[in-house]
Amino acid sequence: MLLLGFVASLTKLQTIHESFRINYSETSQKALITQSQPMTVDLIGARGILNLGDAMRSLWLLILVTILVVSSIGFLTVLPRQRQDRTGGLSLRWSRTGGFAGVREFFAVNPDGSWNFSQLSPQKHDRNGTLTQDELDKLENSLRETGLMSLGKTAYDAKPGAFDFFNYKLELTMDGQTRVFRWVDAWASVERLPDALVKAQAIIESFISHLPILYS
Repeated sequence: MLLLGFVASLTKLQTIHESFRINYSETSQKALITQSQPMTVDLIGARGILNLGDAMRSLWLLILVTILVVSSIGFLTVLPRQRQDRTGGLSLRWSRTGGFAGVREFFAVNPDGSWNFSQLSPQKHDRNGTLTQDELDKLENSLRETGLMSLGKTAYDAKPGAFDFFNYKLELTMDGQTRVFRWVDAWASVERLPDALVKAQAIIESFISHLPILYS
C-alpha cells in the first residue's frame, strides 16, 4: 500500500508540474498579446505569481510526503530481515539412547528458538518451550567455539565387548552448514573422542539440565 501511495504521489507531482508549465505558458502568451493593456498584464502577472506560489507549496508538500513514504518503506523492510535473522541460525537435534535402563531421550532446538525435550524411557515425558534470543545466542556461540563443525571424522563406535553404554547422535546446523555426529560414551569408544565432541556433549547436557523440565 505504501508503494502504491508513493507512485500516486509521483503521478500527482508530475500532473502539478505539467499544469504549472501550461499555466505559465498561457500566461506568457496572454502577456505578449495584451502588451497594449498594462492593467490587464498586471492582473495576469499577479495571477501567475499566485498560481506559482500555490504550485510551489504543493510541490514541497509532495516532496515531504514522498520522503516520509520512502522512509517508511525502508523501515518496514528491516523487520522481515530481522525475522529472517531470527529464523536462519541454529538448528539442533540431539539424542541419547541405551545404558543399563534403556534410556531414550531426544532434544531439539529450532531456528526460531522453540525447543522440545522428550523422554520415552524409563519415564515418559515431553516438554516444549521457547528460548530467549540471548539464550539461543549463548548456546550457538558455545557450540561454535568448540570447533565441532570443523571435525573431519564424525562417527565413533563402541569397542568390542562394551555394554551398557550410551549412544549419542547430534545433527547440527550452524553458519549455513549441517553436520551429523554419532558417538558413544568415552570409556566405551574404540577411539579417543575429540575434545570438540566432548565439549559439545557437555554443553548440550548442561543446557538441558537448566531447562524447566519436570518429570512425571
